[in-house]
Amino acid sequence: MRSAYDLIVIDTPPLTAVSARLTESLRTERTSCTLSWFIASEESEPPMPEPISISLFRQKTGPYFTEAVHKHSPLAIRRGSEDLGLLLGRDEAWALLADHSFTPEVMRGDGGVSIWLPEFAVYGQGATYAEAKADLLDEVRVYIDEYLVNAAEYQRARNRAAHLPHVVKAYLADLRGELELLIFPGPPDLPVARTHEVSAPARR
Repeated sequence: MRSAYDLIVIDTPPLTAVSARLTESLRTERTSCTLSWFIASEESEPPMPEPISISLFRQKTGPYFTEAVHKHSPLAIRRGSEDLGLLLGRDEAWALLADHSFTPEVMRGDGGVSIWLPEFAVYGQGATYAEAKADLLDEVRVYIDEYLVNAAEYQRARNRAAHLPHVVKAYLADLRGELELLIFPGPPDLPVARTHEVSAPARR
């Protein structure tokens, strides 16, 4: 029988063990909170812009055009489940084509001047450099029109598929009145080669 003065001993773990368990508990709780915050943050991220339907685009063509062209925000447009288009401003299209340039080759002979444009495999001819350049620009415009009218067929053709970026860039430049500057960015008369050094290819 115990008296009121008996010492009762309670078996408790050392303080260091309690501290370790408490630290581990806090670490687990903090990790759980951090993971929950991360998942919530991931779920709250705004999704990629969804394509708009062609019917909605028809209803709001003006505002959508302003968004793409003046606010420089490309717009995806969907028709049905498979057809997808992209409305892109001129400046953005021009930036995408920045690395595509033209390399006209000027050849002068006794009979006049020829200018070969390898990017489109076309050339212009004339008695003078100015006439040959004007003829080449006409040929380029004809080819652009021909390519765009037959785009699906030409993009499947092995000898024409790679022309597409240059076609689009030349088309944009012509709409801006800058086709000549695009193809002939250098001095008025580019360095020329004599006909015995480079012969002009046959007209396409």
